[in-house]
Amino acid sequence: MIQPSLIPYIQHHRSLGFNDNDIRTYLVQQGYPPIDVEDTFRVAQMPQTQRHEIHLSKNTLVGLGMVLLVILVLAGAGYFFISRGPSELLDLELQETTLEAEAGTTYRFLVNLINVGGKERYDVTLTHELLDITGKRVTSKTETVAISTRVSKTANLPIPVNLAAGSYVLRTTASYNGMSATSELTLTISAPLETATRSATPSGTPIPTLENPILKKSTANAPEQQWVEGGEAQQLNAMGRKQLLDYVTEIAKTDKNKAVSLCGVVEKVADQHSCYKTLTIQLHSSNICKLMIPVQYIDTCIITYAREAKDYSICGDIENEFLKESCIALGKIEDLKIEEAQQTAQQQQGG
Repeated sequence: MIQPSLIPYIQHHRSLGFNDNDIRTYLVQQGYPPIDVEDTFRVAQMPQTQRHEIHLSKNTLVGLGMVLLVILVLAGAGYFFISRGPSELLDLELQETTLEAEAGTTYRFLVNLINVGGKERYDVTLTHELLDITGKRVTSKTETVAISTRVSKTANLPIPVNLAAGSYVLRTTASYNGMSATSELTLTISAPLETATRSATPSGTPIPTLENPILKKSTANAPEQQWVEGGEAQQLNAMGRKQLLDYVTEIAKTDKNKAVSLCGVVEKVADQHSCYKTLTIQLHSSNICKLMIPVQYIDTCIITYAREAKDYSICGDIENEFLKESCIALGKIEDLKIEEAQQTAQQQQGG
């Protein structure tokens, strides 16, 4: 359905230099249905028409009639072939809720299905598989959903408790009427706390300097590493995640460098990343993200901080091009919100 009130809004922001994708994303986030947004964009793209009076001769009218006849024949043929197209056709996309999971827990993620075929409603079988780096399936789950126009649902996949820590691929295959669609995402599995191998840090041993190419880019403002006593490190690793984060955030109120150093001795990867992300937001420092290993998690930490702090000037620090573009797009959307708020305030003052 066309939203007439959005047409001048779209045209105005185009004139300001915003691209259509950014405007679309913002409107959908504001609650407008994607179909309505697309319909309105098509109308907004139409050039304004002017009315003209045209006088045609008899021969011209006859020629136009023949052309019209040819068009009708072609249109009929086109309808015949189009009507024979697939009635069941869909698009599948996976969206992660987190890039990490712990063995023995249930991993939750989002499945988005869009019906792009002609049939109004049909059933789809979803097969979720967890694959190791060799492509071997380590666990799987199957479920059936009914789709009409689109479906967005939370799916879950139990992770075996004895699964080795490392990188895995989550693959979902949607099967319907002899056809299929596939989508994948990568996640890191960590060992459960009770089975994780622990190596006590000797008393008075300094936390080692992290060596990776990302750290070399910018560490001027990164917190300094401090020594952590072995007993304190052992107590820290015996804590649950919530207790750990509460303890570290309390330390950060008086000694931010020690708090960051405590995150460095956390042996459980998922808990260590949560520790760094929490301090990044609490201490308003994206440089803490650069202490994370493996390095691919640095980018997700930076974009998370950018959204929380609404500081999109740090998008340039992101290595992954897709995430960098996403960060920049979020910044443009935030600019749109600010501009809209300013315009509303000016209108209220003027009224």
